[in-house]
Amino acid sequence: SLGSDGALYTEVKSLFGTDKKISGFIAGLGGRDITTKTLEEIISLTEHEVQSCKFMDLDTSILWEDFRAV
Repeated sequence: SLGSDGALYTEVKSLFGTDKKISGFIAGLGGRDITTKTLEEIISLTEHEVQSCKFMDLDTSILWEDFRAV
């Protein structure tokens, strides 16, 4: 699902429609482990609001450094 929400999120959302509160998270990119801490953060985030596409354990400062270098 490049450029979109996660693949599983998209499938679940299409099955249950927009009337359900469905959150989507992307974790484990680049072979990273999905830790208990990550799962606890996901649970905490869903208690407050619906997330459509939230990247977990992603260090955006590294991405910005690479982006600016181009």
